[in-house]
Amino acid sequence: MRKWAAALLGLVLATPGMAQEEMVFTPPEGFVSASEDETSGLREWLPEGEGPENWSRRVSYSVNPLEGRTAEEFAILLGHAMQQVCEGLEAAPAHAGDQNSYGIQLMLTSCPADYTESEDTENAIIKVIAGDEAMHTVQFAWRGDLDEITIRSIFEWTVPQILCNPEAEDAPCP
Repeated sequence: MRKWAAALLGLVLATPGMAQEEMVFTPPEGFVSASEDETSGLREWLPEGEGPENWSRRVSYSVNPLEGRTAEEFAILLGHAMQQVCEGLEAAPAHAGDQNSYGIQLMLTSCPADYTESEDTENAIIKVIAGDEAMHTVQFAWRGDLDEITIRSIFEWTVPQILCNPEAEDAPCP
């Protein structure tokens, strides 16, 4: 997954001047800040007691100044970047639509154990939000099997992670 973060960093750049749009983001209970790179805009959280090499689950949030793209287009770019570090990557769109007046794309990815730094398959559910000023990406990754209960609970966690604009009536902040 460290490689996936590097692929994501390849798309993430500093985003000065984004004063209006705000991300409403809450890490899952029991997760603590693991890293924050203000230059790239990438922040990561791990379950308490886990480290960058021995994680079982990882949550990240990033901002990318690629304006003028749809959430679907950015998800495709992200999938291609991830394939550069995991040749066996499987990526599938899971849901597309609007949330709080912003376009979103959910996608499920799976990198087989043969291509990971661990002995487990590395999976992720990624939510791309196309803001007016930048692309916002929320990712929940886990090592292990793909099972319906895990996938459903992670999708449910992604729902309240929203982009808002306190100055826009159609994208209010809670």
